[in-house]
Parts: sequence; structure tokens; C-alpha cells
Amino acid sequence: MAAKEKSIFICSQCGKSSSKWMGRCPECGAWDSFEEEVQVKRKSSSVKRASVSGPVALKELSPEADSERLRTGMGEFDRVAGGGLFRKSIVLLSGGPGIGKSTLTLQVCDRLQAQGHQVLYFSAEESAVQIKDRAGRLGIHQEILLSNEERLDEILALMETRETGLVVIDSIQTVYDPALDTVPGTVTQIRNAMFRLREAAQHSGKTILVIGHVTKSGNVAGPMFMEHMVDVVLLLEGDDKNYWRILRSKKNRYGSTQEIGVFTMEKEGLKEVLNPSSFFMSESPFLSGSVMGSVMEGIRPIFLEIQALTSRSVYAMPQRVANGIDTRLMNIILAVIEKRLKFRLGEQDVFINIVGGFRAQEPSVGLAVAMAVLSSLKNKDLKQKDLFIGELGLSGELRKVPFTEKRIEESLKLGFERVFIPGTEHKAKQKGGLEIISCPTLAAVAERAWSG
Repeated sequence: MAAKEKSIFICSQCGKSSSKWMGRCPECGAWDSFEEEVQVKRKSSSVKRASVSGPVALKELSPEADSERLRTGMGEFDRVAGGGLFRKSIVLLSGGPGIGKSTLTLQVCDRLQAQGHQVLYFSAEESAVQIKDRAGRLGIHQEILLSNEERLDEILALMETRETGLVVIDSIQTVYDPALDTVPGTVTQIRNAMFRLREAAQHSGKTILVIGHVTKSGNVAGPMFMEHMVDVVLLLEGDDKNYWRILRSKKNRYGSTQEIGVFTMEKEGLKEVLNPSSFFMSESPFLSGSVMGSVMEGIRPIFLEIQALTSRSVYAMPQRVANGIDTRLMNIILAVIEKRLKFRLGEQDVFINIVGGFRAQEPSVGLAVAMAVLSSLKNKDLKQKDLFIGELGLSGELRKVPFTEKRIEESLKLGFERVFIPGTEHKAKQKGGLEIISCPTLAAVAERAWSG
């Protein structure tokens, strides 16, 4: 007598299982996230399992050799990935539609193919002809093996029969197992595919690069446990209306998650930015309302031009527009300026913009934004070689931010002449050709910036 199929419901966000459907997950609080999964008894996987070895002392283990890494030669990519792509690992590359995931992947494949590593590329979303056309635009002429196969068993079979160093799955949401009575992209299909691909990677010693999509909130689309099943999670970020892209690591078992890679989207594909510190610095005339600030992206300091414009409002409710920073942070800064420095901003429209379309997400830009607003209010220029670093407190005091010394060292290389940082008392010191001025409050910075 055939056994009955059993259905369970799994939260696509956190992986919690339940015997019945629920509108809201009690574990993570997500709404309408439970999907039905039919449990099917399968035969044992055709992938041979490695024999189980006994425990080994840590001191007897040798570190990963360089031969275990596939170095692409693309410095920005290799740095973020942890020095290269490790063998027997699964890498998840995600990003929004049209951001350049397939372009970056093709360039990585080209670099590896040129070094003698065979690449097998599975694409169910695009035809082989479309990929060939893109490769032609990118100037890629290597013999990359292409397949439009989307059935999981056939993909695993081709992986076993081909001697390849890298296998690309574009994308995981399209891969399916016909034995499972669910459509591609569901929790059941993705869980099964990721588990069997992981087995195949460990057995064959190959590296698997999986491409995934992201949701509107910026998270990887699909069940949350997918991120736990891979070794490296890479996010390709940027605004499709701007030409820069940032590659960052959300998870990395082989390296730091503090590294970022900066690229520009050119006609020939993604091009590495060798000096990202100054990439977002504008070369336009430096007028009133323009100020230089700094943010940290990973362990790299990035210098930004922050612009502010204030004008007398003709509306009953003055406009507050922020491009590149959080509107709530802008409102706090404006309230501090009005309360502590006695400027009347209730009759002023205020517009804030970070040049280049970059979005700053740390409070270290607070001082720079405040000085940009003051510069526009007074209609007085600030020196282009002045740099402002610090968090602005509600009392008008300045608070220290992480990696201040690293930002100062980088600013010295870029030719800044003065840098204003938080300090308990007003004092200045020289470091090379850079004057480091520490001030306790915003008022002290404003007085010193225009007096000297």
C-alpha cells in the first residue's frame, strides 16, 4: 500500500515549519510567508558521499593552500570574495534586476577561462544566443560552455561528466526537480536544489556560483535558509540610473565581510575602480553649500561632496528634500542648527544632495551636512580642501566616529589641508601637510572654519 504524502508549511523568511498554514509567522513575524511543502520520499542521492574520517586536532590541520583558490585576477572581486573563489564552495551572488549580476559573472568566467579553468554556465533565464551576444559586447571570446538546462538531475549529471573548475547557475529560482510536485522558485524546490548542489560541490571539488534575485527591501529573494546553506553571499548594489556599482560581502566563511569592491558600469562591462576613496569627489566648481565629508564602506574610507541649498519658502509648509541621506537625520540636523545656533529655518526650504548618487548610511556625515547647510544659509564658501568628520549630537556637541585615524591618513594622501574632527577641547595639530582641528561643538567648528 502506497504511503500517503504529507504536507507541511514552511516560512519562506526564517524556515519555521508548521503542520498548518498560518497568516503570520510566530518566529519572525512575517505575514503571508508560509508555503506548502509536500514531503516526498526519495531514493538516496546518486552523488557519492566521501567517507567519514575521525576527529583531527586543530594543530594538525594545515591552512587552505593557494591552490584551493580560483583567483580571477579581478582585484576588487577577489578581495571581496576572500582572496578568490574557493574550491568545494557555493557562492551566492545577488542583486536587483539589471544591476549587472550576469555581466560580472561573465567577466569572472572569462578571467578564469583565460587561466585554463574550464567554466560551465547554466542559464534558464536567457538563451545561449543572448549570452553569446552579451559576451560579444563585453569583448569575451573564451570557450565558455553554455547550457539552458534547468532540470536539477540533468545539471548534476553534466557537472559530473565535465571537467570544470567553476559551475554557474543563473538563476537558482529557475532550477527545479520534476520529482517534486511544486513549481520552480518555491521553498521546496530551492531547498532541494541547494542541498544537492552543496553535496555535488563537496564531492567533485568544484566551485558553484549561484545567481539570485533580491526583493524590494534589498534582501535575497527566496527562503532565508538559502543564505545559511552557502559559503559566501555577495551583494551587487547600486542605482541603475548611475554608473557605479558596489560589491559587498554579506557572509563569507573564507574572509572578511568588511571588504567592498567598487566598479563602474561601462560599455565594455564592469570596470574596477582602483582608487575608490576619491571616486565620488566632484570636480565641479566648489561654491557655497558644498562641503567634503567621509563615510566608511567596509574598511575603506570614501570621501563625498555634500551639497545643501536653502531658500526662502513660498509655501506654508517649507520643503525638506534629502537625496543620499535619511530624511529623519536631515530633520534632526536642521533642528539642532535652529535650536543651538539660533538660525530660523522654519521659513526656509532645505535641499540636501550627495554628489554622484551615493547613499550615506552612517552618522559620521552629520557634521558635514550641518556645515553645508550653514554655508548655504550664510552664502559663504568653504575651502574644497577642508574635510568634516563627526556625528552631531542633539545638544550641538560633536561625537567621535569609528576609524577616524584611517580617514585622516587617507585624507592626507588625497591632499586635504584641514580636517575637522570631534574633541573635548578646541585645539589643532599638524600631521604632514594636514592640519587636524578638534572641536567640541558645531558652533566651534563654524567659527574656526570661516575665521581661518
